[in-house]
Amino acid sequence: MPVEADRPILLNVRERRRETPVRREKNDEEGSRECGQRKRMPEGINQEATERPGSYCGEFYWFYWGGGGIAFMLFREMKTGMSMGSDLPFHLARMDSLAISLKSGIFPAKLRPVLCNTYGYGVGFFYSDALLYFPAGLICAGVGLLTAVKVYLVVLLLLCFFLTIRGVYALTRDFCASVLSGVFSLLSLELWGELNYGFTFGTVCASVFLPVTFCAFIKIMKGAAGRKSEAAFILGMSLILWSHHTTLLLTVAMMLLLFLLSIRKIIQFPERFWMLLRDAVFAVLLTIEYWLPAAEQALKQTFVATGRTYLPVSKN
Repeated sequence: MPVEADRPILLNVRERRRETPVRREKNDEEGSRECGQRKRMPEGINQEATERPGSYCGEFYWFYWGGGGIAFMLFREMKTGMSMGSDLPFHLARMDSLAISLKSGIFPAKLRPVLCNTYGYGVGFFYSDALLYFPAGLICAGVGLLTAVKVYLVVLLLLCFFLTIRGVYALTRDFCASVLSGVFSLLSLELWGELNYGFTFGTVCASVFLPVTFCAFIKIMKGAAGRKSEAAFILGMSLILWSHHTTLLLTVAMMLLLFLLSIRKIIQFPERFWMLLRDAVFAVLLTIEYWLPAAEQALKQTFVATGRTYLPVSKN
């Protein structure tokens, strides 16, 4: 009887012994996969930290990183009034006059009748108003001018954080590196100076869309771009032009430099060049409502310097 009672136990032990090699193979395969994934991670990035919710860039900690960066960038502005920058009066006048023009039924409001002592000024011909309709709409809805500007700055910094994460993640597939890139883009010294000292509002708007645009450009250069990357590149270039045309010229210069450094790959895969050319044409056509009137005004007028006064002289 004890022998018969022990037989099932012996059978279970034998079955376990037979299963151990299979389990070992599975464990080896899983271990090799984990090692391979860890080898593919960039140096200095802990894979476990990207997967654990309690890590420094887990599923919820990105919220604290982004919120902390935005609070740090705007703590000088979250008070009564705003910090005086060199371009602050000009950009406040742009937003306020745009709201007044919209209330008067002028659309698109390239001309501002209330500027220059009510003589009017066509500021919309030389600086695009495409990104100013949101704060102008808030002003038309009854929000104060400074409050509308502060709300818009928060929206811009949120876009800067999330668009940088989206662009870097599409390029690297590394969530932790993407979050850190978003934080670094928020805390950049250039953006800090633009917000708190110069208040060069156009450059601030352009800085929001630079990271995702360059990430899309790199994906196209590598031949790994899909429709989303192409759309990001087209919209990014268009938004940079609508924000600040000088920043667009610098962006194009940097892209040309990267293009020349990758000329061997472009010769080997010419379809990448044609894709860039096609997307650039789409961006030019998308922004034609801004640059065509601006080019017409620039070509039809010249300025004669008389001492410290600049007088416009029409060629006609």
